[in-house]
Amino acid sequence: MDKTHEPVESELAQKHHNEQQSDGLHLLYDFVTSPLLAHRKPDNQSSELKLDAKELYNTCVKQGDNSVLGMLGLHSRSKEEQEKQESGCYKSVLEQHQKAVGEYWNQVELDKSFGRLIYQFPPDFNGPPKPAHVEDKVLKTPSAKLPSANDMLDNAKELNRLAEHSPDAPDFKPRQLSEGEFKQGYAKEALNVGKKLGLTAEETEKVVMNIYAFECGGRGTYDLLSGVDKRLTQPDKPGHSEIQEARRSAHPISSAVGYNQIIMSTNLAIHDKEAAPVAERLRELAKDSPRGAEIEGKAKLYEDLQNNLHKELLSFAAEHPGRRQKYLDHDGNPRYKLYQDFAASHKPTASGLTGRQFSSALHALNLDGDLGPVIQARQLEHTMQHMLSPEVRANLSKLKGDKAGEYFGAAVEMANLAGEKNGAAMLKPGRSHLPTVNFFDRKGYEANPIVQKRNAGQLLEAVYRVMHGANASPELWGNAQFAESFKTEQMQQ
Repeated sequence: MDKTHEPVESELAQKHHNEQQSDGLHLLYDFVTSPLLAHRKPDNQSSELKLDAKELYNTCVKQGDNSVLGMLGLHSRSKEEQEKQESGCYKSVLEQHQKAVGEYWNQVELDKSFGRLIYQFPPDFNGPPKPAHVEDKVLKTPSAKLPSANDMLDNAKELNRLAEHSPDAPDFKPRQLSEGEFKQGYAKEALNVGKKLGLTAEETEKVVMNIYAFECGGRGTYDLLSGVDKRLTQPDKPGHSEIQEARRSAHPISSAVGYNQIIMSTNLAIHDKEAAPVAERLRELAKDSPRGAEIEGKAKLYEDLQNNLHKELLSFAAEHPGRRQKYLDHDGNPRYKLYQDFAASHKPTASGLTGRQFSSALHALNLDGDLGPVIQARQLEHTMQHMLSPEVRANLSKLKGDKAGEYFGAAVEMANLAGEKNGAAMLKPGRSHLPTVNFFDRKGYEANPIVQKRNAGQLLEAVYRVMHGANASPELWGNAQFAESFKTEQMQQ
């Protein structure tokens, strides 16, 4: 099963990753143990917003003929008239339901800002199935296409010029590796991270394979974007690249890329906040490589781009003074919302690229054979480190007892889905029964089907089942290739 991210770039969904929510949300977890809230009766707001869509629809259809003969039952509508009435009624009822859902989430956001718990899920649509003659365009809202992998690579050509502030700098060209080579590079970086965190090689491999099974279905490629047809992950025949080209040309449902499925706004956060350790790791690798000078150059590139990015982010925030509290913390540092909105912006920056083009160019660094494994491993390290804290491990042990170790990969994925703070919060005592709306924003909730209509405890179990189900089969070529990569890397170490 593949994790589905936001239909349009989650400004969440995401990931993955719910620093995606404002800091005010985390007041919930600071106040949850207060006696006042502990005895608070369940909120009732969602039930007040529920509507009987099916009854409204039927009433609407029956009232379609307002003529005197119609009201007397002496007039029969034509099939065309009937279908037109049904289409109009269905659209009207669906719009009313969507309004009720919007009101529900407005109330949820308000409750969270006051540290109140949410006990109800969003209202269900209990109306009839969509009539066959209702046009799809009635239900769809237009949205800009998210960049394909090829779009990202095209934008990445500007990176040398952005870093050097020189229009004469050559195009940046990411180092292209085979899938097996990239997986081995990632296995090397993951094992390095695991060792730093005190995990055995076997424990690290298990977490990586768990996440890969969940995120990529056991057969994803390093350049796979979320929602792209999995048939396009099959290896090309020797000497051919048709499948890869089709995969890289496809427009995704989310910008989530790679084995960790990092979304564009999260990648911005990593680049802005983690540039120093990423560059440091690259310089370590450069010392033992015959390509040392080239890798050293990429370390400098990454740092220079961070300086440029940070200036653009602060400039973007300054252009929206009304959103200062959402965009910057008390020390003037970017909040996650700033990364989200910058990545979605179609307004040109000082560089001449739009915020989205700038962000997608940086996102393409995940496809570089030197930078990609290091960036993705850095994100993995950050998440695992948080979930390995004594408090979180103790809470997981309380929940799962002797099976806590088996569930660690699922716990890490919970943090990938909801963000480290929210992932850890779902494992705290007394939280298992809470609906997942307490830990996700609206886009994160709606974009991830596995999250919907589940409480925190049920989500942990659902993630675990996916990780240990069909997606974990060693017969899947991606799993087999990853397992071989870890085996080779451990032998070399």
